[in-house]
Amino acid sequence: MGSNVVASSLSSSASVSTSGNIQTTGDITSRRFFLYDHSGAGPDSIGIQAPADIAGAGGASYVLTLPENKGSAGQVLAAKNASGVLEWITLPAAGVSSVTAASPLSIDNSTASAPRVSLPQATTSVSGYLSSSDFTTFSNKQAAGNYITTLTGDVTSSSFTSGSVTTTLASGSVHQLSKVVSSPGSAGPNRILATDATTGTTIQDFYCTTIGHYLKWTGTSGFGCAGIASADIADLETTVDARIEAQKGVASGVAGLDTNSRVPASQLGSGTANSTTYLRGDGSWASISTSGGTDNVTTTSYTVTSAQNGYALSYNGSAAGTFQLPVLSAVNEGFKVIVVRQVREALTLAAASGDVFRNGASSFELRGKNLAAATVIKLASKWNIINGVDDCVVGQSCWETGMIYVGVFNGYQYFTTPGGCTNSATPDCAGGTDSVAKAWGGSSPESDTSLGFNNTSDGKAQSAALALYTTARAAQYCESMEYANYTDWYLPAWEELMFMFPRKVELGGFAASGYYWSSTEASASTAYQFGFGNALQTSASKIGSTHKVRCMRRF
Repeated sequence: MGSNVVASSLSSSASVSTSGNIQTTGDITSRRFFLYDHSGAGPDSIGIQAPADIAGAGGASYVLTLPENKGSAGQVLAAKNASGVLEWITLPAAGVSSVTAASPLSIDNSTASAPRVSLPQATTSVSGYLSSSDFTTFSNKQAAGNYITTLTGDVTSSSFTSGSVTTTLASGSVHQLSKVVSSPGSAGPNRILATDATTGTTIQDFYCTTIGHYLKWTGTSGFGCAGIASADIADLETTVDARIEAQKGVASGVAGLDTNSRVPASQLGSGTANSTTYLRGDGSWASISTSGGTDNVTTTSYTVTSAQNGYALSYNGSAAGTFQLPVLSAVNEGFKVIVVRQVREALTLAAASGDVFRNGASSFELRGKNLAAATVIKLASKWNIINGVDDCVVGQSCWETGMIYVGVFNGYQYFTTPGGCTNSATPDCAGGTDSVAKAWGGSSPESDTSLGFNNTSDGKAQSAALALYTTARAAQYCESMEYANYTDWYLPAWEELMFMFPRKVELGGFAASGYYWSSTEASASTAYQFGFGNALQTSASKIGSTHKVRCMRRF
C-alpha cells in the first residue's frame, strides 16, 4: 500500500505493509518491526526486535521513551532514569589513561582520567623533598675549612695551617715527681705528698687529720677527707675475700694462707695459737680462762659476778627468772658462763646498763629462742650467745607433756596438740587425722558484723574475745580446751596457722582436704581459712561453713 495507514490499534495477528506512514493512537504489538529504505529503491531495511524471552531472563516488560528533540551531531542516546526515558548526551573526550615515573616519584593510576603524582618528604632512609626547616638547617651548615685557630693554657698553638698546628707545652705544666709518699707527722698519718724532682716544689699535698676518716679521691678536686661508708666496706670485703682466695697455698703473700685457708701462727702476733687461746683484736693470742664452778639457782633474780668466769649456772626456779650479767668493762675478753634451764620457765639474761649483746639488744630470753642451754661470752666488748642447745624438737612432745612443739615465731615458742583430737573440752588426741569441724559464728553479730578481729599474726587475745559470742563454736572449742594440763589454748590467727604448714609432716594429723579456721576476720561476713592439703589461704562465710580446728598455745 502506498497510502498512510491510520488505526486505533493493530493486533499481533495483523500484517501491514505500506510505503506510507503508519499512524496509531494505540499500541502496535509485534515481535519485530522493520523500516525499509526511504528511497524505495531496494529491499534494504532496519529492524527492531524485542528480546526472545524477557520474563524467562528474569526481567519485566519495559518501554523506551525517546527524547522530544533530535539532539546534536556526535551525541548519543542514554538512559536518563530507571523508567526507560532516553536523552541525548555528549561523551567526554578521551583522556590520559596511565602515567609512569621513577623513584622517588610515585603514581596513583586508580583514576584513569586524573593520575596522581606524589613526592615524599626526605628522611634518613627515604629520598624526597626537603621541608623548609630541613632546608634552613642544610643551608646553614658549616662550610669546609679549618676552625681551631688557637690553643691556650698549658698547651699553646702557632703556625696554624690547613690540617695541622704546631703546639707548645708551657713550662711547669708537667712535673717529674720525685716521690708520692704517705708521710706521718703533724699533718697526720693519712697524707700524700708529691714534689717536683727538679725544683723540689710541692705539687700536691693531701692529708686527713680526722679520726676514723681516710683519704678518698673525689675526682677533679683531688683527694678529700671522708668517712667510711657502708658501700666502701662492702667493696673492701669483696676485694679482701677475692685476695685471700687467690693466696691459698701461697708460701708468701698478702696473708700467706696455707692450703686450708688458715693463717699460720708464725705470721700472727705474740702468744701461742692453740685450743686454749683466742685471737685478740691487736693480733696477739690470749689464753682463755679455765676457772669455773657450778651454782644451782632457785631464786627468780640472780646476779652473775665477774669472779664466776667459766661457771655453769643451772636455773631451777618456779617462775620466770632473770640472770643479771656483770658490767662488760669489769671482765676480760673471753669471760663466759654456761647457763642451763632445768625447768619450763623463761630465763632472761640481762646486760648491765649501757652494755649490749652482739645484735644490739640489752637482753636475751632463752625460752623464747627455744634454748635449754647456751654459753654467754664476752667477745669484742659485747655479749655473745654461742653453743645453744635446743629446748624442744619440732614435731615432738616437749618436756614429756604431750603437747607438740611447733617452733619459734614472733619471739614465742609455739605448741599444738597431736592430730585426731576428739570433740571434747578434755579431748583425747591419739595422733590420727583431724576430724572436728566447727562454724566460725552461727548468728548475728558474730556471723554478719565486723568485730575488729583483724590481727593476722597474734590470735591469742582475739580468740578469747571471739569465744565470748554465743555461737562462735571454733574459738569456744579451743578456749575451753584443757590438754597436757594447760588451759591457755586458743584459735590461731591466720599467720600462726600458716606457720604450721611447712612443719605439717612433723606435726602430723592435718587433713589432706578441706580447710582450717583462723581467728582473723576477712570481712563482716567472712573469716580467713587455710588448706593444709592445697596450701591455699582463702576466706569463707562465718555462718555457712564448718571447717576443721587445730588449737595452739605459746609462751
